[in-house]
Amino acid sequence: MRIWYQHSMGKYRGYEVYDGILKSYIDGITSGDVKVDHYWLPEGMGGELSYACVRKLNEPYIVSSAIKAEKEGYDGFVLGCYLDPALHAVREAANIPAVSLGLASMVMVSLLNVKFAIITSPRRAAARIHQQIKMYGFEGLNPIVKGLDFDVATVVEALERPEILLEGFESASEEAVREGARVIIPGCGILEAVCIKERLWEISGVPILSSIASSIKLVEALIKLKTAGLKLDRKLYCPPPKKILEDVRRAYESYGVEV
Repeated sequence: MRIWYQHSMGKYRGYEVYDGILKSYIDGITSGDVKVDHYWLPEGMGGELSYACVRKLNEPYIVSSAIKAEKEGYDGFVLGCYLDPALHAVREAANIPAVSLGLASMVMVSLLNVKFAIITSPRRAAARIHQQIKMYGFEGLNPIVKGLDFDVATVVEALERPEILLEGFESASEEAVREGARVIIPGCGILEAVCIKERLWEISGVPILSSIASSIKLVEALIKLKTAGLKLDRKLYCPPPKKILEDVRRAYESYGVEV
């Protein structure tokens, strides 16, 4: 089983630390017959995906990567961003199971049928996560969403200096627990990597759910269920004719953008 893990931004200064944590962690939760390959967007592509305009600028590259993953024989595709940019488009464009960190973690926690909290950063990302909760139909669990006042550069720095981030994360998580949360989810892949590095698995006795592990295990399950006959609803995720995709690709290329 081969899984394409797609980062939603380009390689940034110091990305090697995040990359190393992620690869080691995923290797530890997958069996020997599962191979996960990691891919990044072109260098310089923005990491501040809490801005809708940045997500939209990155999305063509994500969709193009999904198409390439299918062509190269990958069995599944994981979008490694909690804000789930381009997920619907990826599912239209590629006929392989595709999941993302945000959707996967909410699916997994919904199986427990408990109130959960998502702690994200920066604070403005909370608005996008509220949209996702509504779009995926999890409002009934009355989830809590809290944002931290750290930009992406600070979260990345915390991979080597965790103390600058963890106090705020733990404080927001403890507040959520007092409000009734029974599961805590770090609402950012890099934020979760800080927790993994520090082996922070629970807050005030409440477990931290890994969106990274959730996405890998969910896509594994979907790959196996596909062989049992489960397929995407192609009326909902209607793939465009190849000519339309090629016309769009040529249009981007006319502006010097390769997708």
